[in-house]
Amino acid sequence: MDYQFPPDVLDRVRVHMASGRYATEEELFADALCALDGMKMQQEQLRSGIQQRICKAGKRNSAPLDREAFKAEARRRFSEQS
Repeated sequence: MDYQFPPDVLDRVRVHMASGRYATEEELFADALCALDGMKMQQEQLRSGIQQRICKAGKRNSAPLDREAFKAEARRRFSEQS
C-alpha cells in the first residue's frame, strides 16, 4: 500500500528508523499498530470499570460524605502521627 505521509510523520519515521530498532518501515508500522491496539484495549477496560462504578454508585452502594466526621477523623489521625 502506497501512501503519502505528511512531513512531520515522515520525520518521526526517520527518527525511529535511525534508532536501529527496526529493520524495515513495515516493522515500525506493525509495532505502532500493536501499540495503538493495546492503548485502545486499555481505554475500553478503563471505560468499562468506570461504568461499573457509576452503576454501583447509582444503586446507592455509596453514602454521602459526612464532612464533620471526615474532619474529625483526619484530625485524630494527624494527632496520632505527631
